[in-house]
Amino acid sequence: MIARNGAIRWVGQNVHLLLKNGIIIGFRAAARDITERKLSEQRLKESEERIRQLADAASEGIMIHDSSVILDVNRSMLQMCLYDYHEVIGRKVEDFVLPRSRNIILQEKACGCDNPCEALLRKKDGTTQLLEVHEKSIMYQGKPAKIVVLLNSTERKRGEKPPPESEELFRMFVETAPEAVFVHAGRRFVYINRATLTLFGATSDDQLLGQSVMSRYHPITMQPSMSV
Repeated sequence: MIARNGAIRWVGQNVHLLLKNGIIIGFRAAARDITERKLSEQRLKESEERIRQLADAASEGIMIHDSSVILDVNRSMLQMCLYDYHEVIGRKVEDFVLPRSRNIILQEKACGCDNPCEALLRKKDGTTQLLEVHEKSIMYQGKPAKIVVLLNSTERKRGEKPPPESEELFRMFVETAPEAVFVHAGRRFVYINRATLTLFGATSDDQLLGQSVMSRYHPITMQPSMSV
């Protein structure tokens, strides 16, 4: 719909036909403004497309999974494991690593560790490759998921500096996430994403960075937090 000021608004409608003697004589409709929801969906779609382009350009192997079920991978990942795309999607991450590496990965998950670990990739031809595994939590297609970046551990140990694409990918995920993400030190903001600005009603980073995190919470919630 076009509003009086010329702005385009999305409207969701429920329509009920009015019948008399089996003949439609009119209808009754209830409408609600769903513009913000549609814009949010569009922004999410655009951010995922940017992430897909960046991932495909990255030299590192990248996969996205939910509870170890692989949802998506980039071209470099397929080149690493020698599988085709359809052979990977829907399978478990553990299917592509050696048993002893599975135990290490499971231990990292159990302790909630966010540090990189090493794992032996099992390729389609039966050979293996030692990889450095980095994993972060993200939102993917509107749902919580994990992104995994795989680096050639052998090259890293030779002193070769890895390309910066993985750091850029993580940054883009955080910056375009619909949820507020912030980092604090000493209870003061040191990093914020765009959604955090919106959440706290700020228009620029300067209005939050360096400020007290607790000053943004209602006093009724402050006391329990301060006692932790």
